[in-house]
This record gives sequence, C-alpha cells and structure tokens, in this order.
Amino acid sequence: MNKIIRYWAFLLLLFAAVSCDSSDDMKDIIISSKEEVKPQVVKVFSHPGILFTYEDMARIKKQAFYYAKPWKLGYELLKGDANVNYVVQGPYAEVERTEGVNSTAAGAMSGDSQMAYHCALMWVITEEQRYADKAIEILNAWSGTLKAFTGGDDMLMSAWYGFNLINAAEILRYTDAGWKEEDIARAEKMFKDVFYELIKDWKRGRAGNWDTAITKMHLAVGVFLDDKEIFDRAITFYTSTTEGSNGTLQNNIYETGQNFESGRDQTHAQYGIGGLAESCEVAWKQGLDLYGSMDNRLLKGFEYMAKYNLGNDDVPFQGNVYGSSISATDRGKLQPIYEMVYNHYYNRKGLPESELEYTRQVVEKVRGQGGESWNAQCLGLGTLLFNEGE
Repeated sequence: MNKIIRYWAFLLLLFAAVSCDSSDDMKDIIISSKEEVKPQVVKVFSHPGILFTYEDMARIKKQAFYYAKPWKLGYELLKGDANVNYVVQGPYAEVERTEGVNSTAAGAMSGDSQMAYHCALMWVITEEQRYADKAIEILNAWSGTLKAFTGGDDMLMSAWYGFNLINAAEILRYTDAGWKEEDIARAEKMFKDVFYELIKDWKRGRAGNWDTAITKMHLAVGVFLDDKEIFDRAITFYTSTTEGSNGTLQNNIYETGQNFESGRDQTHAQYGIGGLAESCEVAWKQGLDLYGSMDNRLLKGFEYMAKYNLGNDDVPFQGNVYGSSISATDRGKLQPIYEMVYNHYYNRKGLPESELEYTRQVVEKVRGQGGESWNAQCLGLGTLLFNEGE
C-alpha cells in the first residue's frame, strides 16, 4: 500500500509547476588531497534513489512529452530501442568474458540488462504495463538462474551489466509495476550473493576504469538492499586519499584533469570518469555531494577529456604506466557520459559556461548528432534523462 501511495505521489508531481532543485539540502563532502577525511554518510535511504527519484521520473515524463529538442532526441533514441517483443537472450547460470571477448552468455546478459533498463524507463514515461512486464521478465529470468561470473573480465561484467539491471529493478520496485515480492526477494539475493560478493573488495591495480565501475555498483547495491555498510564503504573508497587503487577520484583524475588511462586510449579513459560520474549521481540522489569533492575534481577531468577529444592538443600530460605521452587511440570517439555532468554543474549548480567550456561543446556536438546514446558500460541517454534545463 505504501508503494502505491508513493507512486501516486510521483504521478501528481507531473502537474506541479515548481522546480525540484534539491541542491540546498545536499551535504557537501569536502576532501583535502593532503589528508584522509571521513566522509558524511546517509542515515536513511530514499527510494527510488539510484539514478532516479520520483521527482526525476516526473520531470522525464513531462520532458519526453514536450516532444521538443533536445529532449525529443533522447526520447526517440530510448523509444527506438525499448522493445516489448524482444526475445530474452538468457538466462545462463555462468557468464564468462575474457580480454574483452564476450561469450554467448556474456553477450546475452549485456543485451538483456540494457533492454531491462530501457523498458523500465519506458514504463515510467508511458505507463504501459507491457514495458514493465518485459523488464520484469528479464530480471526474473536471470535472478532465478545466475550463479557466477567467470573469466578475466568477471568483475567488469558484474559492475557493467549489474548496474543496468539494478537500476531497472529499483525503478520497477517503487512504481507499482506489478513485480511480485517473492521475485524482488530473489533479485535481492542475486545482487548480493552473485554481483556484490564478487566485487566487494574491488579489483585494485592498474586499470582504473574497473574500480570506478565497481564503485558505482557498490553504491547501487547499497541503495537497493538498504545496506548502509555497503554504501558507506563505497563512499569511503571514492573519496580516499590513501587508497592505492587507480579507481578513486584522486588517483583516477590528476589535479591537472588528466585521467590515469589517458596514455592508454580515450575509450577506457572515458569509461573511468564515466564511472566516477555515475557514482556521484547515485550519491546525489541520497543527499551526498560527491560532485564537489576535491574542488570539483570530476569537472576538471571532464574538461580535460572533452578538450582533447574535441581536437585540442594543448593539454598537460604526466607520464605513468601507460606511457610518456597522451594516446590518440579512439580520439574523438565520445562516450555517452557528458550530459549528466554538464547537467549537474550547469543546471543544478549554476557554474558559468566558461568553467564548462569543453564539456558544453561536447554536449552540443552530441545533440547535433541526434542525442546522447548508451552502451553497456555507460548508461547514457542523458539528453533526455539528465537534462534539467528549460
């Protein structure tokens, strides 16, 4: 009954004319790069509250039906992919992936997880039960079968595909979608025992984008399970100034804005900061401002990445294990990560465009090409989902 009441409250927000800017209620986390500071943590979880609140859902629904640019672009992309006639590719008990090569099972989970997320979003926008039913079908299939991830990329699969699935699950659970309690309980067990158990201690080591992806999944699992310990560990990891992993904010983005993997290639470097951004968004929905950590270090990373990938060569570079010069590999192949960050610093925080010069240029370029897309690694679709402008 409480779930239904909350959902009707969400629908009523569609007719509200007030702006839903919660920035005044945010707890700023100010982390010094010189010392370890224990971050603030949530006391009670808000639901839905991974990437979307009820207010967000109301806004997205309203903006989708504006049917005007730029939101139209994002909605058309989402609507074009969400398919109620989609044939579920899984499930499999074991999913294997090694050195970037998907097995049949990994390909199935990748496709199924993205479809579940997209159908859950279309359920929110259209209120058509068939979309909710398809997302539920996918979640129930995997939660009743999946036992393990294997292969060299096991943790990546848990983080990437899991983040799609758990966002779909959070949406369905709190929008009166008809998802049965016993099925929700089985999904909880899957996320805890299969997804989280594998990644609970992070990957650590050389590739920073692994741990930025794992951190966002930690946060999402913490929210979905109402598990403060899981959530708080992720906040501590993200903001750490002593952790050796190259997936923390401090180690993934240097003070100059350079990414730890900028010397490797531009795709993996963008995956790294994309994971950091999605972690910030989850924390924001729970009342914590990771975006502002270390003097807006995330924004510095995005400005550096956008500047170089737009064709500007005058960026500083500090050599590391990936070489002594920045990599041109995949240069200009923009990943679907920029709208969310631009929305936060420009629409929410009101920073001047001069501080978002290159991020803004990327956003405008992507919108000019049809709107922000998505992939298994970065949920994207930000032209619609993360665009609170008027």
